[in-house]
Amino acid sequence: MGNSADHDNRWVGWNCPATDEICVNVDGSSRGYPSEAGFDGVLRDSYGTWLGGFYGSIGNATNMVAELSAIFFGLISAWERGHKCIVLCSDSQEAIHLVRDGHFVVYPHANLLGDILAMLHWDWHVKIIHCLREGNQVVNRLAKMSSHSSTSF
Repeated sequence: MGNSADHDNRWVGWNCPATDEICVNVDGSSRGYPSEAGFDGVLRDSYGTWLGGFYGSIGNATNMVAELSAIFFGLISAWERGHKCIVLCSDSQEAIHLVRDGHFVVYPHANLLGDILAMLHWDWHVKIIHCLREGNQVVNRLAKMSSHSSTSF
C-alpha cells in the first residue's frame, strides 16, 4: 500500500462576470530575462461573448514588464470600448500585488505602474483578480505567440 492523500478536485476554467460587468483576461510573456516579450488580452461579456481582443510585442523586456503591459492595454481596450464595470483577470500574482499595493516609487518600471494606478481612478469600476493559468489559457497561449510578433492591435 502506498501513501494516500486527500486531493481536492476543483473546476478550473473561465469565470463569467456579473451581468453588468465585462471580463478582461490578460497575460504577458517573455522568452527570457529579458528577451522578446509580448502581451495580449480578450474582452468578454457575462455570457462569454467575444467583445474584442488585443496583443502586442514590446521588444526585449522582462516577464513583469510584459504582465504590466497586458494589464495596461487591457484597461485601455476596455475604456476605449466604453465599458465602465470591469473584472480584469491576470495569472500574475506579482503584477496584481504591485497594482493593488501601489508601491511603485522604487520599482524599475514606475512609469508603467503609475499609469495603471492613474487609470484605476478614472470614472469606472475595476476589480483586478488573480486567476489560475489553467483558467487563462486563451490569453496564455496568445501571449507566447505575441512575443514572436512584430505587430500589435
